[in-house]
Amino acid sequence: MEPRLVIPGREGDYFSGEQVTTWGIDQFWGLPQYPHTPFYRTFETAVDADAHLYEFVVPMVPPTWNERERVEEYVALMEQGTVPTAVAISTLDVCQPAIDRGDDYFVHWGLTHFLLDGHHKLEAAATAGRPVRLLSLLTLGESLAGAEDTARLPASRTRSRTARRIGRYWSPAGPSCAARPRSEAGRRTWNGRYGAAREGRGLRVEGPAARADRPEITGRSTGA
Repeated sequence: MEPRLVIPGREGDYFSGEQVTTWGIDQFWGLPQYPHTPFYRTFETAVDADAHLYEFVVPMVPPTWNERERVEEYVALMEQGTVPTAVAISTLDVCQPAIDRGDDYFVHWGLTHFLLDGHHKLEAAATAGRPVRLLSLLTLGESLAGAEDTARLPASRTRSRTARRIGRYWSPAGPSCAARPRSEAGRRTWNGRYGAAREGRGLRVEGPAARADRPEITGRSTGA
């Protein structure tokens, strides 16, 4: 994967971009959800005409905690062709709001990798624009997805990268339009676990991509 570091509220932020187009802004605060932590975006593609897959890597400590010398060492190695490996535990959340309040009502597949080892490697890859391998362990019991969805994930992940536009899909090969089904058939309902924002260590969200039930982090980043 080729990670891209995203700062909340800035360009590329899922929570102030794609999530808002479907869920709208927070009705109480009048603002998008704020994840309280930088994260990496790596991949996205169409699952079908009414669903889209977004992939994220969430560091367990902020990139500002990383040692600059280690990051620079990995940047130098990657520029020589090295492709390092990081390790993460992951969840797949398949979610959609029960009520259509946004501009683009569709199912969000959020594949979120919580980084266990490789914090310096991910930042170096994002800095150098180089790929990194990720060994990911998908937790079926903690994911908000059924067996049918998780079975479809490997094939979806091997598809070409495709960015979603409001009401349609776009790819570098040219635009292609897909009608948005307005019936309730086949739609997935927002799961009650995410009916309200949940608070966690450096992460407060209401949506499928990032999870607030992370354990409290007290240590600093490892040397990986």
